[in-house]
Amino acid sequence: MVDLREVSFTTVAKTCEVLGGELEELLEKLVDIKTSVALVPRAMKPHVEKSDFKYQVRDYHYEVEPTAPPNKYEVKRKFDHMAEIIEATVEYRMHGTVHEDQWNAGVHFPVLKMVAESKMTREVFSIKSVEIEPSIFLYAPAQPTAEEVGNTSIDFGVVLKPSGELQKSIKTGGRVDKNRNNGVVEANTANPTYYELLRQNPIFVPVETMPIDGDYADGKLQLVKWSKAIIGKLRSMKDSAVEERASKMTEKPTEEEAEKMTRKAAEEGDEKASGNGSTPTENPTQDDTQESKSYSSGLPVCVGILIQAERWEVMFLKMHDDGKWTLVSGVDIGGTLQFVDFCKLLKCLDLIYESREGAFFDFYMALGQILAV
Repeated sequence: MVDLREVSFTTVAKTCEVLGGELEELLEKLVDIKTSVALVPRAMKPHVEKSDFKYQVRDYHYEVEPTAPPNKYEVKRKFDHMAEIIEATVEYRMHGTVHEDQWNAGVHFPVLKMVAESKMTREVFSIKSVEIEPSIFLYAPAQPTAEEVGNTSIDFGVVLKPSGELQKSIKTGGRVDKNRNNGVVEANTANPTYYELLRQNPIFVPVETMPIDGDYADGKLQLVKWSKAIIGKLRSMKDSAVEERASKMTEKPTEEEAEKMTRKAAEEGDEKASGNGSTPTENPTQDDTQESKSYSSGLPVCVGILIQAERWEVMFLKMHDDGKWTLVSGVDIGGTLQFVDFCKLLKCLDLIYESREGAFFDFYMALGQILAV
């Protein structure tokens, strides 16, 4: 693994190439004003007050804090730090590991959205998402308001990180699902009580739900808010799928379909008249419609949690009208994968009180009732 403490300034140059020069241009401006800087990620807003020390890279805003004395090396150091954070995220995406100091520094810089959307990143990470909706990177204040959550477009990947208990055990050499060979948590760690839910985002880059000061009550409050947003998204999908299905059911059959129905009904009538004792079925198209309605409604089906080292991702499958299943918002990261019961995890997180086996709608109803959405 790359030692993030030895990342050179050339990393910034490479990053500038990926991002189309935005960071390089920003760096030149900072050097021109001859000030050392501190880059502060700002919440994404439609309108941001501008000043001499604020610059905009696409829609991602950084507040530049002037300090004295002016120091060009300090500017370089700050951008090295940003590059280290990007490198840390790449390492986390590729290997499920990240240096503790870089994690604490904040892997959630909005610039990661630009990195994730680049062609190179998509090729490196082998993103297999079948459906990619126009989503924004969920960088938000510590406690997002209901309006902010409601207006946020959300995918279906939910990323988890080790809880404080598990992190402590790893650091002290504890035996919490530890691999005896290398001291690393096994990829098939299946005890959900050792994991915490992170904010959901479309590119599977973790953004901590728990605040830095470790206020567990505040973290649970955020978790409920983000869960409401996810359920709201699922409900909108459910409504659209039901409407689409209803419109298909009201469509008139084509001439070819009508001819087939007439021919089949005539054949069944002939069989009944021949006295073979068989009872003709009811309207076959009605049965076909019911079966199709049950299994190809277009709703996502939760199939479990994808586990890779210290990274878990909730996965969904979707069945289309042609009977084919596709993976929704999944990432192929290689290695040994294991699926665990999603409802059991939610139960451990106090989001549901009772889990039923095998049904997405059971999870949907239970979680919906508790969150009162």
